[in-house]
Amino acid sequence: MIHCKEFSKEAQEGMEPSLVLVVPDVICENCQRCFDLDICRDPLLNASELEEEEVEDSDEWRCQTCGWILSKPAIERRLIDLLNRRLVSYQLQDLKCKNCKMVKNSVVSPYCECTGEFEQTMGHIQPEKLRNQNLLNQMTDVQVFFQMLRNFAQSHQMAMLQ
Repeated sequence: MIHCKEFSKEAQEGMEPSLVLVVPDVICENCQRCFDLDICRDPLLNASELEEEEVEDSDEWRCQTCGWILSKPAIERRLIDLLNRRLVSYQLQDLKCKNCKMVKNSVVSPYCECTGEFEQTMGHIQPEKLRNQNLLNQMTDVQVFFQMLRNFAQSHQMAMLQ
């Protein structure tokens, strides 16, 4: 059925089928519950991908505890904040030498003192090359992160994030 043995390396890794991006500390305005929101895999947020019989109202996102309607603009502002933080950290990152792993200490020199080339310390690795291929973290390619947020914003009519 799955075509892999139960104790094989593939079975132990247990890869998720979609990307993972978590918006931390979303607070329900009614019950004050604080929870993390996975915008890629949460069935309540991605109700348009489900069958219409399963979800009555796909435009409303609800708290899992009390059923209160979550503020879509507030979540959009949180996503914009995540995007801004990611962009600033990408622009302010250090460069390190591929050979000696020392951080670049000069602004002008294109090569390290050991004649090695410099590489980025974050935001340059394709998700397929990471240990957890689905987790969008600081090492994930920035373009993949931006594209995923753009696709999410377009599918949920978030004008500021588009």
